[in-house]
Amino acid sequence: MLNRLVGTFLAFALLSCGGEQVVVLDREASCGNGTVEVGEGCDDGNLAPGDECTASCQVAYCGDQVLRNDITQPNVEGFEECDDGNDSDNDACTTGCRTAVCGDGYVRLGLSEGEPGYEGCDDANEENSDGCLSGCRRAQCGDGILRMDLAFGEEGYEECDDGNQANEDACLANCLRNTCGDGFLGPNEACDDGNDNEEDGCSRDCQLPDCGDGITQEVAGETCDDGNDIDTDGCTNRCQLAACGDGLLFGEVEECDDGNDSNEDACVADCQFARCGDGFHRQDLIEGQEGFESCDDGNEDNGDDCPETCRLAHCGDGFLHRVVEACDDGNDDPQDACTSMCAEARCGDGFHRQDIDFGEEGFEACDDGNESEDDACLSTCRIASCGDGFRRADLQVDEPGFEACDDGNPFNGDGCTVMCEIARCGDGFRRQDRLAGQDGYEVCDDGNNVEADACLNNCRPAECGDGVRRADLGPGDLGYEECDDGDDDLFDGCVRFCRAARCGDGHRRRDLEAHEDGYEACDDGDDDNTDHCLASCQEARCGDGVTRRDRFIGQEGYEGCDDGNLVDGDECTNDCGLARCGDGVLRLQLIPGQPGYEECDDGNDLPGDGCSRTCIVEGCGNGIIDPGESCDDGNLGELDACLNDCSPAYCGDGHLREDLLPGDFDYESCDDGNQNDGDGCSSFCRLEGCGNGIQDPGEECDDRNQTNEDGCTNACQLAVCGDGVRRLDVLLGMPGYEACDDGNADNDDGCVGNCVLARCGDGFTRDGVEGCDDANFDDSDACLTDCREAHCGDGFVRRDLAAPDPEAELCDDGNQRETDACLSNCRPASCGDGEIWLNNENCDDGNANDNDACTNRCNDAFCGDGSLWNGQEDCDDGDGINTNACLNNCQVAECGDGILREDLLEHEAGYEVCDDGDGDDADYCLNNCQRAECGDGVRRADLADDHPDYEACDDGDGINTNACLNSCRQARCGDGIVRQDIELGEMHHEACDDGDVWDGDGCSATCQVE
Repeated sequence: MLNRLVGTFLAFALLSCGGEQVVVLDREASCGNGTVEVGEGCDDGNLAPGDECTASCQVAYCGDQVLRNDITQPNVEGFEECDDGNDSDNDACTTGCRTAVCGDGYVRLGLSEGEPGYEGCDDANEENSDGCLSGCRRAQCGDGILRMDLAFGEEGYEECDDGNQANEDACLANCLRNTCGDGFLGPNEACDDGNDNEEDGCSRDCQLPDCGDGITQEVAGETCDDGNDIDTDGCTNRCQLAACGDGLLFGEVEECDDGNDSNEDACVADCQFARCGDGFHRQDLIEGQEGFESCDDGNEDNGDDCPETCRLAHCGDGFLHRVVEACDDGNDDPQDACTSMCAEARCGDGFHRQDIDFGEEGFEACDDGNESEDDACLSTCRIASCGDGFRRADLQVDEPGFEACDDGNPFNGDGCTVMCEIARCGDGFRRQDRLAGQDGYEVCDDGNNVEADACLNNCRPAECGDGVRRADLGPGDLGYEECDDGDDDLFDGCVRFCRAARCGDGHRRRDLEAHEDGYEACDDGDDDNTDHCLASCQEARCGDGVTRRDRFIGQEGYEGCDDGNLVDGDECTNDCGLARCGDGVLRLQLIPGQPGYEECDDGNDLPGDGCSRTCIVEGCGNGIIDPGESCDDGNLGELDACLNDCSPAYCGDGHLREDLLPGDFDYESCDDGNQNDGDGCSSFCRLEGCGNGIQDPGEECDDRNQTNEDGCTNACQLAVCGDGVRRLDVLLGMPGYEACDDGNADNDDGCVGNCVLARCGDGFTRDGVEGCDDANFDDSDACLTDCREAHCGDGFVRRDLAAPDPEAELCDDGNQRETDACLSNCRPASCGDGEIWLNNENCDDGNANDNDACTNRCNDAFCGDGSLWNGQEDCDDGDGINTNACLNNCQVAECGDGILREDLLEHEAGYEVCDDGDGDDADYCLNNCQRAECGDGVRRADLADDHPDYEACDDGDGINTNACLNSCRQARCGDGIVRQDIELGEMHHEACDDGDVWDGDGCSATCQVE
């Protein structure tokens, strides 16, 4: 019977020792009992199928057709999204137990197009410009996405892809660009017959032939075709020969062409401009329109009824009509030397002259036509003004310019100010013509209605005590007032020197009641808050939160503290005394360990009455060794140095101490309640023997079994990686787990030095299997994630190298094409690399010359691109401005090109006032691109003789006494200028010229002295 009990005890010990799993060989396997038995790879004590030990007690692995759900982090080894138990990568679950997704590099099979998850391809990238789109659809012409992975000629190559089947837009249905000659009518094409025959109705540039194409088509009614769009040359834009009367201006032959034979409109029958003086009276205009004529007598006599302006003579036309006018200055302005009635101006005529500057003879500031001195205009034609000594009587008080007085002086200190107002207090001018006591006397006058500044409203200076507080000064300014109540009472709100009463000024206010703001119960004139009068001017009291320091212990009002509250259980009592143990008041706001903490306070310092002299409750467990106690650690634990009866612990008391570590004095590894050896627990409270489950001296461990594949060897030594024995007692993911143990520290074989099976990504390069292994998932360094050495063309850009390292990569698209964004040397395509980048560059000549047919921006050179194309352009500034040194046709601007330069200042070389490009020196713009003007030596022929700038002649000599006056008018008798270029006896000789053609005034009508 005893043997059976011992056997039962040993069996139980084998199953339960140390909490470790052990293999039981003499019992039928029972999966789920927590014991690894024969035929089981593991037993975790449950039948859950989704953890690391399956419901059939086998170690879970990817491909066992059981989905693990105990690992939720994808980066943890053993994580599964699915597990279909097969090795196919082309179904819904890959061989890595990951759910198949578009982009994983595996093409799903078994689904029809349109079904969720269907894939036509899967190239493991998100690039949309190769043969497999990012949605795992095969690229095809017409899908709207341009393929860039093929070269011209390769099947599937695309120049464009606009996603439609139309052949009438820029991209054909076969994904090639629409071009002239392809037989499809495209954008900017009028026709496209698929050939380059110019004579079949469609030109080689895909345009329909028409008038202006340079070919005279007589059958179509053309008499000429010069191939331009100039309507003013010998062939019109209607392809007809130019002729006078066709309504088109033939340059250099016709001045005008209005298509009729009338001589009474702007263009006479011989295609010349109608002009004043040609003898034809224009009838096509109304008064006010340019070129209008009310007469045209064909002569230049300005003293008759029809002067050279072709307007009927009248006052204001600028021509002196003989006998009728005293003057005529050509305007209707009555305010100059000649009035609008053609009479000479004078002061008092009622017309205000404005053609003479102040100081000149005849100047008028006004002219009201009367001799009154009390209105706005004086009899001297000067404007009335304040200070002229004349008081205006024509205005009311509120009208601008009104004068209450005018004493004719500029002095502001008398009874009439310089603004012609009667002096008064408050006008801002201190009167100095009155003495003290006289009516109107002023000591000051600041011109405002503010009573609170330096000058009162009665024109007397402000002073402290006048009852008005000054508001114009700040603290520190001389004369500053905080208040001014007009009295010298020290005990109200305003004290002497106009200072506001304040708490602490030493004067207790008596004008307020206790409930009023500002009330003072006391005021001792200091800011000491610890005497009988607080800094707030209130009487000190216990409970006001301020401790008085002006009283000693025993004196009335003494305070040891004052915390301002009525709580009696804190550090300050309600009578303002400091709390202490024994004062009979229990402190409540402290916790054990803090200074002053009290468990009790019985008001005395006697021990043995339940409350000690330190205010702690007396008894075992209170942490104080009271009479009859050997120890007292203040707790109820039995496993430390002091037992619950306040006696010391000892080996053999039956309580295993837990407060000591191995090596500490009195440490116990067992305590069986006796002092006997040989019963498994020695008399020193130590476990006995190797294999007995007790670690004795010389042992690293003792698990009380003979299994060599667990954490403790049969020699009672701890199992370690590298001892050549693979541990089986630890599951994957647990500390100490070994996948292998080959007994060596070699990391380049199938089992690495940390007892883990070698794999790509473990950081150790396996001989003969891997080219490299850098232990990361980074495809941008020297070692790819599949443990192949990186190289240019592998499709991954290296980020671990930088220029000038020859192996550094700036791109890597995995192909050898030179026409995409990444060249075969893993450098990004760029303008100037000598390779044409499709859809981004028009050309690339591989040089830095910006002046040839291919610019440095890899565009075909053209006029206006801002780069000078040698041999093709004279200039190119690329600004689109046609009025600077370089024209929009890339020719250098020059005078006579018909384009006005606007980029130069008047003094700079090349400056142009005008540029009509016609080569005619007799119009408004000379051939040197300067505006024509009288005196330049060139007679203008483009103006009618009634035009203000008309020139009858221009000899450019600056001499006013010959046949051509300096006004560019022909000299004539009666113009007021004596000609000196004709000798006596010659025709048109003048002995005098008085400016008229009357006889009897000393100079005859033929300019001879009478």
